[in-house]
Amino acid sequence: MIGKKVRARREELGLTQKELADRMGYKSKSTINKIEMDINDVNQSTLSRLAFVLGVDELYFINNENQSSQRLLAYYHKMMKMSPDQFDKVASYIDYISDTRK
Repeated sequence: MIGKKVRARREELGLTQKELADRMGYKSKSTINKIEMDINDVNQSTLSRLAFVLGVDELYFINNENQSSQRLLAYYHKMMKMSPDQFDKVASYIDYISDTRK
């Protein structure tokens, strides 16, 4: 799913896999190839780096059909901008709601 979008954006920018790999700090294009083929899972930090290097928001990589993933990522971005105190309050509330639903 993410791989197709990485490839589409890379090609849109006229980059080769090797050029994208260089910009990502990889030694070879094989990691980019594996990402594009959805062989390698992409963690949050890699997704953030890909978004930066490719000049897109992380939401670009989330399939439009998956509303829950888009919403979760949007909340993640909001939480990363919160103060530590705000973050702790939100996390505590999530824990509380989660515990009461069991």
